[in-house]
Amino acid sequence: MSGRLEALARGRWTLKLFVVRDNFLLFYPAGGAERPEGVIGLEGAQLEAGPESVDETERDRCFELTSANRRYVLRASDSISAKEWVDSIAAASKVSVDSKYELLEVLGQGSFSSVRKAKKKDTGEVFAIKVIDKQMLGSKKDSILTEIAILNQVRHPNVIRFFDIFESKRHLFLVMELLEGGELYDRIVKKKRFTETDACRIIKQIVDAISYLHKKNIVHRDLKPENILFDTDKDDANVKITDFGLSKFWDPNKSMLRTVCGSPGYVAPEVLEAKGYTDQVDMWSVGVILYVMLCGFPPFYAETEPEMYKQIMNAQYDFPEPYWNNISPNAIDLIKKLLTKDPMTRLTADQVLTHPWFKRTSMDDIKKRLIARRLLKNGILEYGSNSRKRKVEEISV
Repeated sequence: MSGRLEALARGRWTLKLFVVRDNFLLFYPAGGAERPEGVIGLEGAQLEAGPESVDETERDRCFELTSANRRYVLRASDSISAKEWVDSIAAASKVSVDSKYELLEVLGQGSFSSVRKAKKKDTGEVFAIKVIDKQMLGSKKDSILTEIAILNQVRHPNVIRFFDIFESKRHLFLVMELLEGGELYDRIVKKKRFTETDACRIIKQIVDAISYLHKKNIVHRDLKPENILFDTDKDDANVKITDFGLSKFWDPNKSMLRTVCGSPGYVAPEVLEAKGYTDQVDMWSVGVILYVMLCGFPPFYAETEPEMYKQIMNAQYDFPEPYWNNISPNAIDLIKKLLTKDPMTRLTADQVLTHPWFKRTSMDDIKKRLIARRLLKNGILEYGSNSRKRKVEEISV
């Protein structure tokens, strides 16, 4: 159910757009917006008639909602609408993840969450459910709410898909698509290095997704091979960006981002300098990922993290022989234009997609396919010719 309700705060009524989703009540500005202003968990929520503090003539279209020890007074357009809202919220308060999904084996475990395989009871479809222990969250609660808000509004073939959310007294349950191809990190370890053709295909998908996110004013801030998953275990599987725990909505017309976050080895120099940064930090991370994919080791390495951070802040890296001897000049050029210290001169996502490396690598791939097709065709013709020759000899005998 969705519609407009007025919320009483500090003696004033404010019109908001409310949406009941599973066992949550989301509210937006009255005119609508891409992301909600807030989320009210409805698990175990209590509903009562309008309080006595409300004018008696208004009381039949008002109701009181208490959830997680917070009290909300809401007013509908009329008494019939108020009853519909109460019934809808009451039904949502009884919805649980167990009523819709069968939780199966654990796929992964973190410090405050785990990921479990799950099957939807009415369709048999399989999903991944991230189970978050709210008691272990502490200061990370805001980042989880931001992650939910981001996942709730992004739809891109190379970003993990979010479907449902549920809440119990102790846990949050995020229902997402199941990706069974493993991490990009594991494939790098297995392959040692990627061919330029394969790296091009994967990087193009990643950058296309980043371009989409940046246009929606979303900065990922933790791009690394561990947070990029394949949808299947096939060699030509597609990749999807995951783990938006450090992601942030950012308005480029306002102040810069300042929180120091990211993963060692992939974090941009401007983050470490703590002078403010933009969405260009994601493009630096792409440069590191591409470097690792093509040679099998990172561009920045030292015995201690402070030493490595010094290398990053100075953009101090090279392309050692013999590992880079057979890598194309276009690939090296792209990496240099991503791993540049000045974010203002660093390539944007859209600029990366027009870089010559993508065109040349794509043409090389096409040429290889044409050659393979020609060889296959010639082989079939030769086999067919020899086969006919043998038949003629057999007949003549």
